[in-house]
Amino acid sequence: MAEDILVISIIYTVYLKRILHLFSYPMLNQTIIRNLLTGFCSFYKLSIRVIKLLIMSAGFRYYGFVFLLCSINVAQAQTLRVCYIPDSRSTYQDHGYTFDGQYMAGSGASKLLNADNFGSNGIVKQEVVLVALKDIPISPATISKANCGAVFVGMFYNPQSPEVIKVSELNAIREWSLQKKENLAVICESHAAAWGYERMDSESKISTATADGEKTKIFDGPFGKVSRFVQGGHAIGWLKGGAPVILSKNEQGNTSVAYDKVTGDIILGDVDILTSLGGISPGKSINNDNDILFANIWAYAMDLTKKPLPKGKVKLSFQVFDKITFKKIVASVVITDKAIASTEIDTDSSGSATVLLTSNQVYRFQIRFAGYQDYFTEKYISDTTSGAFDFALTPKAPKVEKIEKPGQTEKTETIEKINKPLVLNHLFFEQSKFNILPASFGELDSLADRLKSEPNLKIELRGHTDKIGPADKNLILSFDRVKAVKQYLVSKGVDPIRIRTRGFGDTQRVYLGQDKELRMKNRRVEIVFVR
Repeated sequence: MAEDILVISIIYTVYLKRILHLFSYPMLNQTIIRNLLTGFCSFYKLSIRVIKLLIMSAGFRYYGFVFLLCSINVAQAQTLRVCYIPDSRSTYQDHGYTFDGQYMAGSGASKLLNADNFGSNGIVKQEVVLVALKDIPISPATISKANCGAVFVGMFYNPQSPEVIKVSELNAIREWSLQKKENLAVICESHAAAWGYERMDSESKISTATADGEKTKIFDGPFGKVSRFVQGGHAIGWLKGGAPVILSKNEQGNTSVAYDKVTGDIILGDVDILTSLGGISPGKSINNDNDILFANIWAYAMDLTKKPLPKGKVKLSFQVFDKITFKKIVASVVITDKAIASTEIDTDSSGSATVLLTSNQVYRFQIRFAGYQDYFTEKYISDTTSGAFDFALTPKAPKVEKIEKPGQTEKTETIEKINKPLVLNHLFFEQSKFNILPASFGELDSLADRLKSEPNLKIELRGHTDKIGPADKNLILSFDRVKAVKQYLVSKGVDPIRIRTRGFGDTQRVYLGQDKELRMKNRRVEIVFVR
């Protein structure tokens, strides 16, 4: 009798557990569920007498406890809700770099939803649910409403509309990540500008884990160990700036995957590390190193002790002075934490000031002072940052004094001549495209302000590229980029008649050697002031 009771109890428990597990699949055919429930009820009626005997027996406490444990195990199984920006936000012909897009839906997304990978019987026991962030604009509130455990920002761009995903939305995701240590964002390419990173060009398709990377669960996790992986597509990216722990580098030694010290988020130089274009295999199975890396990233997201929160304060000093004469300048310095807010600090009569800042964050320091070019820089402030920062302002070019002779009057002109172009050094574009990156807005806004304050001033924008790629495409790209700059200035209130654009392609390179860093100087936009 005892053996019969035990067998029926085990069958009863397993059957109920399976039914409860099936309810976690919202797309399951309802007829199947009804049939299962009918079968369960029949089994219950047949075994009711045995259950009564079980209740009356001294073994009830033990078997009831076994049943309770099985039920609790089902109820408490963790689920990682990965929120993502849907492909419907894309407004350009080249799209699909997100979970419901053409390059991820049948590969990466399928692997996450495969119960053999993530589920009660999988390598990682928690299952993954993919949730589209459809509420626009994205904010910490909309992310919390979606009950996200992680947020994925793939790649969205449109050359005609640089802010497909607005900077304010990216800042909101970063702010959400900072709220709790278990909040994780996985950010790709130029969207990482809100984290302080600049997406750069590369010709390398192979990346290798660093010593720091090999210590993480991302490169040595539940799905296996991976030391090398492939980046695909036509425009292969890497990361510059920010506050990274470098997890992998490409063959040129540039950062391809980083752990951000400030937020604990994962930053990717190229979205194709995670897409079918870069090596993720089709289907549900884990088949290669890229698949292992991809799966390990989301397994890592389930580790609730994955990252530290920024804490502590650092006292910093800085001084502002003339770059040429070293004369101290009394000016206002705007200090901005990109995720939160701006603070304005005035220097004293000696051009100095002291400020208390939260450590382990990237800050932008910006100064606008009459008679000087606008100044801005970004610095990562760590727990060990100390000393004083020097902010040297460059004087604007003075006007030439009017010279008058008997019977002759010369027109006043500035030192800025039509044949002396200036390079917009803080203007950045997406690789091989002409959409302007958010890191460029500060310099372009300053240019727009100057043009509006000097209504008689006209400009000519000249676009240039390097030698990589066909000459005809480089010519078109150079022209498209200056047109994009013109469009931005016009959106800020500058009359389009005052802006002339010219594209030169790769015909006026300033560096002809093979050094990749120096060759970047060829990719530029110049401005010529005309009166």
